[in-house]
Amino acid sequence: MPAAVFSLAFAAFAIGTTEFVIVGLLSDIGRAFGISVSTAGLLVSFYALAISIGTSVGSPPIRASERVQPQPKRSNERQHFDSLKSVGYPGMR
Repeated sequence: MPAAVFSLAFAAFAIGTTEFVIVGLLSDIGRAFGISVSTAGLLVSFYALAISIGTSVGSPPIRASERVQPQPKRSNERQHFDSLKSVGYPGMR
């Protein structure tokens, strides 16, 4: 499996799991902070909002950086070999 597909699947699993875990703890969170369960439920909404904004803002710069591939520097020997090859020096194929 390509690394990109694996990382995407792992990220989707992690984000989904964190939302479900907090939903299971809403009554405990509400009790601990002295707020209602529905008010504590806003945590899930704010988390989902933050994820949606973060991914829509963060994805284009990350995608653009993947398109730019720096070219490796050639050593002087390689440049010399290529120049000899281009002029048809005998023995350079």
